[in-house]
Amino acid sequence: GGLYLMVSNPVDLLVHFMVDRLDVPGERVVGTGTLLDSMRLEDCLRKRYASSSVSALTLGEHGEGLVVDWTRTSVDAAPVPAPDREGLRRSAIEAAYEIMKGKGSTSYGIAVAVLTIVGRWLARDNRVMSLSVPAGGMYGIDGVSLALPVRFDEGGIPCVEELPLEHETLSALKNISVGMRESYRSLLDEVG
Repeated sequence: GGLYLMVSNPVDLLVHFMVDRLDVPGERVVGTGTLLDSMRLEDCLRKRYASSSVSALTLGEHGEGLVVDWTRTSVDAAPVPAPDREGLRRSAIEAAYEIMKGKGSTSYGIAVAVLTIVGRWLARDNRVMSLSVPAGGMYGIDGVSLALPVRFDEGGIPCVEELPLEHETLSALKNISVGMRESYRSLLDEVG
């Protein structure tokens, strides 16, 4: 009845490796996914718009393959202006590099993400987070694990919430999944 929580990078590929090669049941493993990216994007939104009322949902791959669901990302309950979106996405990605330059690690951020995941797993509060899970055909994606909108059910099982996505967001998510499948094949070649 426990949960495997993958924290190490490349988090998405390692989640898939656990399920694909180590036979860990997919309903018992999650990775931190893009939860930390969502938190960083929210921080960027707070700074950019001087607001404490922000919300962000990121999907796809932790880091460079970050996909933002702009329909669920807002400031003061209003959509983020389209001209600002790519710059904010880049700022969220680059935040990790800035933190590394300043502190040498991003240990505090990932610790907060882990506490958030464990807290929601224990509470079973149905709140959606962007966690790495096997796609299992959701959004037309299979054969890869990536960050999708996930909530924990009453049994602590991660369940993907197949939220309606705009065409551009869905297309970006599918494109990222293609590259991730190739990266996973390369990982398998390396480990033999």
